[in-house]
This record gives sequence, C-alpha cells and structure tokens, in this order.
Amino acid sequence: MTLAITELYPGSVFMKDGKTCCVRKVSRRRKSVHYIDLDGEVSEVFCLTFDQLQDITEAKPAKDQFALEKINEYDWDEAVRSYMLLRPLMQAENSTVAEVDEVAKAAGVNRSTVYRWLNKFATSGRVTSLLRSRRSDLCTIKLDPAVETLISHVISEKILTGQQLKTAKAYRDLERECTSRNVPVPHYNTFRARVRRIAPVLSAEKRRGKNAALPYRAIKGTIRDADTPYGEIQIDHTPVDIILVDSEHRLPLRRPYLTLAICVHTRMIAGYYIAFDPPGALATGICIANAILPKEALLAHFGIDTSWPCQGLPGIIHVDNAREFRGNMLKRACEEYGVELRFRAVKTPQHGAHIERLIGTFMDEVHTLPGTTFSNSEQKGEYDSVENAVMTLYEFEKWLLNLIRAHNNLFHGTLRMPPIQKYLQGVDGSDGSPGVGIEAVVDDAERLRIDFMPFEHRGVHPYGIMVDNITYFSDVLHRWVGARDPDSLKRKRKFLIRRDPRDISFIFFYDPQLCRYFKLPYRDVAHPAISLWELRVVKRYLDDQGRKDVDEEQIFKAYSEMQAISGSAKEQTKRAKQQRLKKERAHTAAAHPTPTLGESGGQSASQAAVEEPNSPSMPAEPPTPFEEVEAY
Repeated sequence: MTLAITELYPGSVFMKDGKTCCVRKVSRRRKSVHYIDLDGEVSEVFCLTFDQLQDITEAKPAKDQFALEKINEYDWDEAVRSYMLLRPLMQAENSTVAEVDEVAKAAGVNRSTVYRWLNKFATSGRVTSLLRSRRSDLCTIKLDPAVETLISHVISEKILTGQQLKTAKAYRDLERECTSRNVPVPHYNTFRARVRRIAPVLSAEKRRGKNAALPYRAIKGTIRDADTPYGEIQIDHTPVDIILVDSEHRLPLRRPYLTLAICVHTRMIAGYYIAFDPPGALATGICIANAILPKEALLAHFGIDTSWPCQGLPGIIHVDNAREFRGNMLKRACEEYGVELRFRAVKTPQHGAHIERLIGTFMDEVHTLPGTTFSNSEQKGEYDSVENAVMTLYEFEKWLLNLIRAHNNLFHGTLRMPPIQKYLQGVDGSDGSPGVGIEAVVDDAERLRIDFMPFEHRGVHPYGIMVDNITYFSDVLHRWVGARDPDSLKRKRKFLIRRDPRDISFIFFYDPQLCRYFKLPYRDVAHPAISLWELRVVKRYLDDQGRKDVDEEQIFKAYSEMQAISGSAKEQTKRAKQQRLKKERAHTAAAHPTPTLGESGGQSASQAAVEEPNSPSMPAEPPTPFEEVEAY
C-alpha cells in the first residue's frame, strides 16, 4: 500500500519479512536505501530501491478526508495547537516519560492520549488526524436554538469578562433569563460542559489579561530553519521583462508573471509558475504544489533531460506581506501539511534576500532575449520590444526550465559547489554530516493541488451550481438540491467548491457527508473548455456591444463569434502580407530592370514578380481566439 506520507532517514526502523531493520544510508542519486538487519547475527548491509520499499512499508488510510475550509475554527485551532505541542516529541530521537507528561499537562490530557496522537500523526502525516473523531450525531440540534443563544450570551457577558464570575453564579443568571423569556432551562451540567469547552488560553486572557494567558499558550518547540534541504523556502512574484506572442498568430500579447521558490540552504530552485494572470492565490498555490511534487513529468513534457531531484514538504515557507499570501486558503493548506507559513516584516526586502537576488539574476538573463522590455527606459533606449517579440508562453517556459537547469548545476560562489550537489549532500550525507534523508513526500498529488486551489461557497439549485453565469451539474448534486443550512434552517445551505482558473470546464464540489471532492462538468457538455481569462475577455466583448444580463448561451455564442472574427483577421493579415511582398518585389524589379529574353519567349523580371504565385507566409491551421495558459 502506498503511504500518505513517506519519510526515510538514517536511523529509521522498519519491518521486512518479519525482521527489524534499520536504515544506514539513503542515496537519492541512486534511488536506493542501505540498511542492516537488527535481528541478524552478522551486521551485513543490504540495499533496496525506492520501488521495493512499497513491499515493506504500510500505512493505515485516514478514515476521513476533511475539507480544510469546512472545519470548525475552534476544532482546527485545537488540532494545530496539539501539533505544535507534539512537534518537540516528534523531532526528538528518544522522548522520556517526563517529556511526554509535560506535553500532556500543557494539552490538558493524559499520557496515553499524547501517545495516541503521536501514533495517529505518524500514520497519516496530516494535522487533520489530530481532530476529534466524527460523531454520528454531529450537527444535530440538542437544545432549543433560543436556549443555545442564551447560553452563548451568558458565557460571553458573564464568564469571559474581567469580573471573573463563577460558573454557578452565571448559571443562576441563565436561569433568570430563560424564565423571563419563557424558554426551557438547561441542566446545570449542560451549562458547565459549555464553559469547560472554552480554551484555557481564551479563558485566562478574557478573565485575567494577556499575561495570565502566557502559561497556556502552545509550546513552539524547535523548528528546523535554513540549515537543511527544504528547511526554508522563499517565494516571491515578479512581472517578467519580456513581451510574449500568441502561439497561433505570433502576434504580441503582453508581459507574463513569474512566481519562483528557492531552497535557502541549497540555493536550489524548488518550484515555479508562469502565466499571464497577475499574481494571486492560484499562482502561489501552484508554485508551492510544484515545489512539493516530483518534477519528472514536467521535464518530460518539455523534452528536457536533466535531474531536478528536490521535492517534499518544506519546514518553512517564507513570503512577504502581499495580499495573495495572506489568504485563508493558503494558511490552512500549509497548516494541513505541517508547513509553517512565515511572513517577513513590512518593507524589509533584505529578509527575503535569496529570492530577491535570484529574481534579479533571472531578469538579467531575460534581457538577452528578443522582445525584452529591460528594467527601465534608459536601458531600453529605442529598442522596440513589441516589434521584436517572437517567443510564445510555451517557448519561454521551456527556456526558463533550461535556465533553472543551468542555475542548479552551475558552481555557486557562496556554497563553493553547485546547488544540486549541496542538495544531494544534505540528503545523502557527507563526511561531516549524516544527511537528513528523503523529505516527507505527499503521494496524493491531485488532493494536494485541490487543497491549494482558490475556493468559494455556492448553493445547489435544481439546475445545478452556477458560477459566473455558467452552470455545472452531476448526479452527486441530487441529494443536496434545496438543502437548508444546519445552523439556520431559514437560510439555504452553501457548499464548498474549488475551480482551476486555467480550465473552467469543471469545478470541484465537496460533499460534506461523504467527506470528499467530486468533479462537476458543464451542464451542457457541448460547450468548449475555456480559461477564466478567456471568459473575462468574452464578457468585456459583450459589454462593449452593450449586452447586459448575459446568460450562458450568450457567453459561448460570443466566444464562437470571436473565433470567427479571429480567423477572418488572420486571413486578412495573411493577404495583406502577400500583397505587400508583391509590391516590394515589383518595386525592386522596376528599379533594377533586366534584359528581356525575347529569343526564348521569356518575360521581364517585373512581370514575373507581379505574376508570381502567392508565397507561403502564415500557417493555415484552424484559429483559436486566445492563448491557452497551461501550468504543470
């Protein structure tokens, strides 16, 4: 069985054929693990390839796959707090009973609970494994809503205040409120249970101040920083100093945007994302997913034969304070996979010096390409960037991958070795260091990409789910048509959906009961797949024509109209080029006449030029209206 999270390092223990074995060395270059048999009498070193590891390692799958945005805030904070408390124990080679008891005391649980948490996290590698088990009566109403409202009001106004009212006294106030409003009085044990559910840190802070809450705050423990491969990764965006052209007509478009990620310890480029859309949550999420996942499929797609071994879950992702880094989606996705999202202070680019320097170096290389805009007008001079633009997005991305290959393999002055050698040394070990081994790797790549996609909430209607005037439908929606909000039956229930802006022909719908995502296509599957960027262009086209309150049919009809216009423009451009070429040749022939070949019945050069068949200029493939932005 494939592991959800696989992590091997020197000293890790596993079972093979009923025998206890210990890892001696992990060779990422040769994709093999060297180990010894602890039960054997002879200390012989054996070797297994990475593929053979699947036969010796097994993990129990998690019972539920939680949608990160659907988890209650209090439950999520408690799970993250438990993870922060457990981290020192997970990082220590051998934990004593005293250390476990200290964590248990800080968490307010017993020792066996801490051991159970450690086992659950070791099995799944996910913070969601530390959430409370799902109850069969979850979300069912136990008390009258009016009673619940009064309980919350009394807790907020009587318990969580500087007056420090005792639970019994606050309960008497609750009794009076219920009696005056003619609603049932809850039992004292029910009220006391609500009070006990208040987090100690919140209770201490509200009742006795922030300083009193300090002893209850989570133990941070030690976090690996930039002293190991993938210990810290820095990410930043930049507009690229080049004008690109579309792949169909080779006409100038605009500057793309680049998102880059660098491993601080090794200076290896960990991931990237290139697109025409301005930086946002999507670009950040795809770049992080690209850094975490293997790169073999990406390199094969572009036909690049090189080694780009860096992959795995980073310890820290260091970003600036831009809005796209502050979203709840990115925060929760990083917490789910145990990655710390760290923000640098405002207006302190020196704290992100490695990524800033890398971007500057890359832009210097871009300035050597045709169509570059340079960094400023002084450098640009009279150079016409639009006229000289020749590279498509695909061609530029392939050039970028070759630049990444060169960067990873070139000698680095500070490291005194190439970045790839530094990375392999940190993983495999050297004479002075044992190495950290294989970093934690997520095997569910599709779920990882979904977790880092932008999300929103929508209702389910009889016709399906509508997003941007486009309807999506699948049989999985039948049970949720007209569903009411479990917290307020007066409101319609909203469901979590995610959409990849690069292809909006489908959305991901999260079923809250089955705890999994489903892929929903267009309701009318005859419509072509388009990107969100293309949809915006179509809507601007309709708006310019004065069409208001557009529907799905108008959108895709306008899309077809734009295809026809684009094809017509292409043919006109082709004919114009041919006519201009004829005139240029005729003008040249008239300026430099040649003798006629009367004896042979020939004709003049000017006549030949005018009557020459059309020369090939543009390909005649069916046109498409927009550049389709792809990412891998």
